[in-house]
Amino acid sequence: MSFGTIRKLEQEIIQLQINQDLILKRLARIEKTIKVEAEEPVVKVEVPVVELKVIPPKPTQPQKEPTQPTPKFTKDLEFRIGGTWLNRIGVVAVVLGMAFFLKYSFDNDWVGPTGRIILGLLSGGVMMFAGEKLHLRYTGYAQGLIGGGSLAMFFSIYAGYQFYFLIPPFVAFSFMVLIMGYTVFMAVRKDSRAIGILGIIGAYMAPFLVGSEDPSLWLLYAYLTFLTLGVLGISIYKKWVVFQYLSFIFNQLIFAFMWMAVTWGSAYENFVAPSFLFLCTNFFIYLGIISVYNIRTKKKSTRWDISLILMNGFLFFAWSTDVLEYTFLTDLLGFYAVFMALVYLYLGKMAYQLHKEDKGQVYSLFLLAFVLITLAFPIQFSDVYVGLGWLAEAVGLAYMARRLDAPKILKCGMVVLVLGMMATLGELSSIGLADTFLFNSATLLLVVCLTAIYRMVKILTGWEEPSPRIKQVLKGMFLVISFIGLTLENEHFFYLHGTTDYGLSPEQLSLSALWTLFAIGLFAAGIVRKSRYYRYSSLALLAMVVLKAFFIDLGDLATIYKIILFIFLGLSLLGISFLYQRKFREEDGSQ
Repeated sequence: MSFGTIRKLEQEIIQLQINQDLILKRLARIEKTIKVEAEEPVVKVEVPVVELKVIPPKPTQPQKEPTQPTPKFTKDLEFRIGGTWLNRIGVVAVVLGMAFFLKYSFDNDWVGPTGRIILGLLSGGVMMFAGEKLHLRYTGYAQGLIGGGSLAMFFSIYAGYQFYFLIPPFVAFSFMVLIMGYTVFMAVRKDSRAIGILGIIGAYMAPFLVGSEDPSLWLLYAYLTFLTLGVLGISIYKKWVVFQYLSFIFNQLIFAFMWMAVTWGSAYENFVAPSFLFLCTNFFIYLGIISVYNIRTKKKSTRWDISLILMNGFLFFAWSTDVLEYTFLTDLLGFYAVFMALVYLYLGKMAYQLHKEDKGQVYSLFLLAFVLITLAFPIQFSDVYVGLGWLAEAVGLAYMARRLDAPKILKCGMVVLVLGMMATLGELSSIGLADTFLFNSATLLLVVCLTAIYRMVKILTGWEEPSPRIKQVLKGMFLVISFIGLTLENEHFFYLHGTTDYGLSPEQLSLSALWTLFAIGLFAAGIVRKSRYYRYSSLALLAMVVLKAFFIDLGDLATIYKIILFIFLGLSLLGISFLYQRKFREEDGSQ
């Protein structure tokens, strides 16, 4: 705003004040003339004159060219290399240098065995003390010193026990556990996962570095259990998921090592009880720390949680069945799998009711139950019962999927249905042709298959969630099984009447007639239900009958049977064609 404009505004404000005074004086004269007293006193409002000061603009200064900032990625990478990696490498180098120095001094008898152990402990203590002092100013650097000092002290105790026989086993083990416990404590205090990982590794290695030739499994598994509880407690307190995985992997590796050592030896009865108890304890600890904890706290499971849930369930079942195989339960392992599945079904139901927003955990728990039930049938049963069990499971999964509104469970049910049908149809070939037509075991299996598929279709009726293709697939499977059943029963009928020649005219005629009647039935169902799917299936089957009639029956059938077949087939095709013409004509007329 220019200076002239400001002066003009000041003059207008002064003029407004003068006009206001003139108006008030004129109003007072009018009141005296008509002798009317004002009910309310007239208040004279004085508007102060506002002085507007013009602040001259600051002289412009030439702008400096902006400097290009150092990219954050470059700074972070440089800091990691210079501040962290070099620190860790330096600690390892110092420890190795000390080891070479000690070895040189040992080789030249400068220091005796006791002095060597003391030197190692002092060196480790100095490094840990220095790391404690420098932690506030140089965090990463101090963490490396604390970790290196812990390693130096740990392996000094190990050397005193293993190489120089100066420390008894119990004392060495206690000191090693104490060192690793202090290391983990420092990790929590300094908020350093790297130090904590180092301490966990040492704690799990201690029983094997300081062990006896005849170890007590009860003591070993008790130590591992308490160690696992402590590590998992820290993982929850600090939200360090890597601790959960690290302890889980170590427990699995240690158990695998111990069990292989047992199986290569003998006297299984001395190892089954502690091993199974450790497996169960370990299983329920991880189940509680992941599934139950997340359900109670309404915490949404991460992909790491779900992976641990699945690994815990599968590995526990695999190890426990291997252990129980050497007990009186060896013939009941299928029921054991069902029991495990019921546990996961209960947990899945509880997770769905209390925290169904966590779909990852709900699906993983139900997935474990589904796999265990599926495995239970081939573990416990054999032959035809496996297929029947899978068919029943498929129907149960479809029902569960509908109740929980979970299409993913339905997909599992479809997989089990296919397994059940394959197993059941495979048994038909081993059963052979029975001595009774229609009322035999083969027919019963076919009826069970059809019933299972029909029940699944009925369960899905009215449920809008699953894909329509799933329902179409189920209907297609129903038609295929029906088609196979008619073909087998036709062959069975002629087998019972003493004819085994596949190319015999009456058998081929009846087979073509059955297929044609089946196609007509499909077409009628398609018309009544207004289902294009059924009509297309009918046309596909009629195409098979036509191909069979012209390329097989035309050459193999006797003349009288050719006459019957082609007249019957022709009339059927003409009838269906007429119905098609009538249907489309009515639809065109209605439009």
